[in-house]
Amino acid sequence: PDFTLPSMTEVYTPLSLRSFQGEYVLLSFWAAYDARSRERNVQLNRAVAQMEKPIKMVSISFDEYRSVFCETIQRDQLNPSICWVDVHGQNSPIYKRYRLNRGFKNFLLDPQGVIIAKNVDAEELASLTSGR
Repeated sequence: PDFTLPSMTEVYTPLSLRSFQGEYVLLSFWAAYDARSRERNVQLNRAVAQMEKPIKMVSISFDEYRSVFCETIQRDQLNPSICWVDVHGQNSPIYKRYRLNRGFKNFLLDPQGVIIAKNVDAEELASLTSGR
């Protein structure tokens, strides 16, 4: 489902999932308090940065405090231009729409916006996109 999030700072534009139509997108949901999702997000971020084929990564945190989010992306050395935070946390419509109450997930979307993989790791991401 499409969604829009405001930007973290004035430098970056708001996020609209629809704006990535025509591209492969890795949508990664996580939170600083959830070590497993945070670690997976860092690994995927690094994998996407090293890939030959272009994939856009959209990294969305559900930390309720922007300060925690900002400190986490700095500590994890993430590219802030691909990171957004939804400070509504578990009350976020995005959180509910993607059913994240069952655990944080990631989704690989094809250029038409169709989910082609779910909960991929860095190795799977490379193999899923190598033939495309």
